[in-house]
Amino acid sequence: MDRVIIKTSDLGKSFCMGKEKIDVINNMNLEIYEGDFTIIMGSSGAGKSTLLYALSTMDQYSQGKVELLGKDITSFNENQIANIRKNDMAFIFQGINLLPDMTLFENVAFNGYSATKSKKSVNEKARLLLKDLGLEKDIYKYPSEVSGGQKQRTAIARALINEPKIIFADEPTGALNSSMGRVVLDILTQLNNEGQSIVMVTHDLKAATRGNRILYLKDGRIDGELNLDKLGEESLKEREGIVYKFLNDKNW
Repeated sequence: MDRVIIKTSDLGKSFCMGKEKIDVINNMNLEIYEGDFTIIMGSSGAGKSTLLYALSTMDQYSQGKVELLGKDITSFNENQIANIRKNDMAFIFQGINLLPDMTLFENVAFNGYSATKSKKSVNEKARLLLKDLGLEKDIYKYPSEVSGGQKQRTAIARALINEPKIIFADEPTGALNSSMGRVVLDILTQLNNEGQSIVMVTHDLKAATRGNRILYLKDGRIDGELNLDKLGEESLKEREGIVYKFLNDKNW
């Protein structure tokens, strides 16, 4: 039986616009499973990023409960939240958010220093991750000196340095051209095939085909779900057709 790593109970998130209350997430009951590449999709304003931020502790929710890796985080204090972020999860964003005054190597290693006292082991791991992601010749360059694709691969290395149990990704290819986006998606797919749990928000059909579970949001609720096998040797084009039909049926 698949292990549940995230569970929500009657999750809700609301905003107030003047005197009007707007429900962005509506009483959502959801389970995310270990080892899945879970995709969250929906039209603009459906609550995709709001849900991702609520699941990942990046934002507070208005009602309900979130269990993360078997822990009810609803009443966690700031230190407990900081520890679970540091030790159990990682984030990859469209904006990338590398520190501009640090080299690519320093951006990755700095993230690791917070989780271990062994600076030597962190440095060795940072170099290995950057090498594995094709950045061996660029580790001492600054973010301003490399391409968007190189920055995003550095962000992936930074996300992996502490061996997270879950990677949360919000439109990680949104700022990249198609070829660089494909490289990043290939890396995420490989990580997932090796057992990494990933939860990703995307509006892009090609990105969505990399997932094995697609959740479609509408008006803050799960309006549909598509389950696929893990991406293997089958044609991406064939897989895109299946995903496109699912989305088309949802008037995406």
